[in-house]
Amino acid sequence: MLKKGVFAGTFGPLHNGHMFIIDAAMEMISFLVIGLTTESIANKKIEGTEQIMPSYRERAKMIDIFMVSKGFVNRYAIVPVSDGVAEGVDFNGDVMFISDEDSVLGRAQHINTLRRIKKLQELAIVIFPRIRFQDGTVVSSTGIREANVL
Repeated sequence: MLKKGVFAGTFGPLHNGHMFIIDAAMEMISFLVIGLTTESIANKKIEGTEQIMPSYRERAKMIDIFMVSKGFVNRYAIVPVSDGVAEGVDFNGDVMFISDEDSVLGRAQHINTLRRIKKLQELAIVIFPRIRFQDGTVVSSTGIREANVL
């Protein structure tokens, strides 16, 4: 079993896709660092839209409630992410858990390239398929915010 992994995102809001990845990750590791984007990064995702982004505190609370409900107490930490790449490069762990979204995979590979340059061990990358609604549409926080559906 790997010891420590990371799963980062905006989680605005937390949805079934996030929960699927967290559940699967927790079966593979003993401790999960959940990188939660800061409000400034999260709010950039909604600039120019009428979407409402939950605050950092609200998003962290959603994650805490889920983690406690699953019995993952003392097996996770929520940390602020202001860049995503820098935090990933300096992460002291074994594995990154990501969705199969192209931009996310590219960022994960970039993190490992920078880790190699710094003479750090690459992180294993575990890729999960995104969860889909019955109509085939990908479950995403953006889609949920756009539809005002929780």
